[in-house]
Amino acid sequence: MRALSLLVIGGIFGAMVGFLIAAGYGITLDGHDHATDHHDTDKQHAAIHSQMIDLSDMANPPSVKLMVMKDTVSGWNLHLQTDHFSFAADQSGAAHKAGYGHAHLYVDGVKISRLYGEWAHLGDLTPGEHVIRVTLNANSHEALAVGDMMIAAEATVIQE
Repeated sequence: MRALSLLVIGGIFGAMVGFLIAAGYGITLDGHDHATDHHDTDKQHAAIHSQMIDLSDMANPPSVKLMVMKDTVSGWNLHLQTDHFSFAADQSGAAHKAGYGHAHLYVDGVKISRLYGEWAHLGDLTPGEHVIRVTLNANSHEALAVGDMMIAAEATVIQE
């Protein structure tokens, strides 16, 4: 029984060390290497993460504006203003439906999360300058684009 207990304890600690090493190299459970520099063009970025849906033929394609404000307690408050686009959290993963979807939030080229509404909070960042970027995405997760340009907005902030 003692040998089995030691084997289980060793397995747990071994797994923890493995996760710590992977995290140190920027590898996450989704298998994506977040240590990679993602300061690519919109086209290259979309090729890495998803397909793009070209909305050039729409009379009024969606657009997004991003405002970032320092939170009075901690971190940053993000406000997205969209035109011709509605957030549809209940349809995430469903087929593309023109004018509906969600946003992806990136900090310095690394995807942080999905956004399902016009307001979000981002915690404190490491000291220095950071680029915050949001892209509009279809329910089916493809990036929305007009031609070869993703529908996106970005802002630069300085964390003191």
